[in-house]
Amino acid sequence: AYTLMTFLTSIFLGLSMGSGALFSIALGKKDDALLRSAVGHAFGLILAVTAVLNVLVYAFLDAILRFLQIPQELYGQMREYLVIIFAGLLATFLYNYRRAVESMVRCGIDLEGLCAVFTTFPKEEVIEIYYRLHAESGREEVAQGIKMNCS
Repeated sequence: AYTLMTFLTSIFLGLSMGSGALFSIALGKKDDALLRSAVGHAFGLILAVTAVLNVLVYAFLDAILRFLQIPQELYGQMREYLVIIFAGLLATFLYNYRRAVESMVRCGIDLEGLCAVFTTFPKEEVIEIYYRLHAESGREEVAQGIKMNCS
């Protein structure tokens, strides 16, 4: 099961890192339209990959267990374990997406720009991440003085 989970997690990490590179390029160019488009497309692509992987894993769970040559006496427990673990694929995707928001804050994007870019993410969550990261870095006075328009 460890090998399978590592493989699936690597898919998410690869997609997230690739998206992050595109986000960095757009930030460097100061191209807000490209950044918004990249974030939206990355969110959609990674969400779609997550959904497809979930469907495939649950549809072929018994075949996967046979391929892994799970001993018969452990088969039931391993199947139950994997059902629970694979339910976490969506959480893994959401965690990596949140880390992308945090990465942009560390790169210096302001709150208004962050809200404009992450339109698919709850605004309250984006604002909370922004202020928490600025407070942790000792820049709370900068964060408090920013004019915000997240409507």
